[in-house]
Amino acid sequence: MFLRKYRIEINAFVSQVGELKAPHYTALDLSTTEDNIIRCPDPVIAEKMIALIDRVRLDRDTIGGIVTCVIKNTPVGLGEPVFDKLHVGAHNITMSFTTKVEGYEPRQITPVGYKAVSAMEKISILAWPSNR
Repeated sequence: MFLRKYRIEINAFVSQVGELKAPHYTALDLSTTEDNIIRCPDPVIAEKMIALIDRVRLDRDTIGGIVTCVIKNTPVGLGEPVFDKLHVGAHNITMSFTTKVEGYEPRQITPVGYKAVSAMEKISILAWPSNR
């Protein structure tokens, strides 16, 4: 009810796997995020990501990726001024994932960094059972 009352929108999606990157979120239709198993709103990139993950999985290896979370319409002053800021809550949620997360990078406009995501030996954040 709180989110609806303030018209706050939250959408998280896979924006990169290895070297495969989805376009900037402003160029995507975020309502299509749930249309594929990888939760990437770009259907062409999503299929390539799925194929890459399958190829890496068959090699019994792992690959890094980036999950982008877009939060729109947050009112000014949401959260406590020191300990309960919105990005602190998002960090706590991210670090509770059962997969290995090596970084959390809050950005207001565009995410920058994580150049090492394309390195196959870095981190495994995307996996699914072989019987999908």
